[in-house]
Amino acid sequence: MKSVSSGGETKRRPLIKSVTLIEFALKNKALVILAVLCIIMSFASDVFLTTANLINVTRQVAITAIVGVGFTFIVACGALDLSVDTQIALLGIISAQLSKIEGMPLVVAFALTLLVGIMLGTIAGFIVTQFNLPPVVVTLGMQLAYRGASNLLCNASPVLGIKDFQVWLGQGHVSFIPVPVVLLIVIVLIFAAVLYRTKYGRYVIATGANQSAALVSGVNVKFIRMSVHVVLSVCIAIASIILTGRVRSAQPNAGTGTGTDAICAVVLGGTRMGGGNGKVTGTVFGCLIVGVINNGLNLMNINMNWQYIVKGALIVLSIVIDASTENVMSRIYAKQLQSEKDN
Repeated sequence: MKSVSSGGETKRRPLIKSVTLIEFALKNKALVILAVLCIIMSFASDVFLTTANLINVTRQVAITAIVGVGFTFIVACGALDLSVDTQIALLGIISAQLSKIEGMPLVVAFALTLLVGIMLGTIAGFIVTQFNLPPVVVTLGMQLAYRGASNLLCNASPVLGIKDFQVWLGQGHVSFIPVPVVLLIVIVLIFAAVLYRTKYGRYVIATGANQSAALVSGVNVKFIRMSVHVVLSVCIAIASIILTGRVRSAQPNAGTGTGTDAICAVVLGGTRMGGGNGKVTGTVFGCLIVGVINNGLNLMNINMNWQYIVKGALIVLSIVIDASTENVMSRIYAKQLQSEKDN
């Protein structure tokens, strides 16, 4: 910021607007990318902006976004979980089979599904922290175990006969808003408050930023590292119940690609892969980006193999954007600090 003299008085020239706009774009890159994508898709397909298609996109995105909210915690803590897809399938099968037990109230079936999810997250988190192992390796092994358990529980066949209320959770509406979107809004409000407004949320961020410093500051790092796996599994359990209702069956291959989409969405939403920050609302926008891309490619009848290529490239691009954003923001803050020192 430079100073100019006028009539013996020194006035500070405000920071140029372009820098402010750049900062806004970098801090809200998911929102900017989403807006650009929507404009492009609206020209590419006449169907994209129809009410029916937009409702369909939000319904599909809601399930991934619920998983993404939990994934935000684990990435913010500096970890990663590769078992998301198969965990969704396993918990979906468990919820469907529990609901078919004679005399079992549906709410009890859902509660037990959540408890199983908590147990799975606790086991994964315990192994990671107790033996100080890389989360990627542990959850990769858990992924194979979940896949095997899913096939054993349902004999590698879909579980049918889903109850009407569970179908409503996946396909119903509250007014004109899909039920999964309503549930997503509630989950985002709760988990955003936990991450931004509670001591636990600050400890998650601190652990992801610097485990050693967090430990010295009195943070129970082992508990925090274990608990984020539980948070993710709770979100996965909720998503699996909704997904099972949406497709009216529990599939042993359900959730395929959800983990990949969640990783991409979390990074696009502004949460650093290395940990140290977390943006729950940004993750939702990141999921919308992935959902719009998936929907747009389907509307344009793009070959599924090309869709895989596009999504793979998007993951790499999101990581590059994340790293580039940090570098650009660091330079902007350095220049602003230097300008303040000069004045």
